[in-house]
Amino acid sequence: MRQLDGYPLVRPHGGWSLLLDTATLGLAPGEASERLFHRGRVAATPMTGWGPSGDRYLRLVFANEPTDRLGDLRERFRAAFG
Repeated sequence: MRQLDGYPLVRPHGGWSLLLDTATLGLAPGEASERLFHRGRVAATPMTGWGPSGDRYLRLVFANEPTDRLGDLRERFRAAFG
């Protein structure tokens, strides 16, 4: 969470996922997902189709991610979103 300070995140209340509010960034979830994947080398799932409020979120799952792979997450987000 500290690495992504300043990004429009929805804090998790447990579990292994984190939501990014892509509407705040002026992007659709699918476009944000493409940017993260191609520019930041981060895979994230658009929440489109997960209910009416899902159309603005991107889901990042950390269930099986080694902590050392998360060390440069902020730089990966900057590469994707500037």
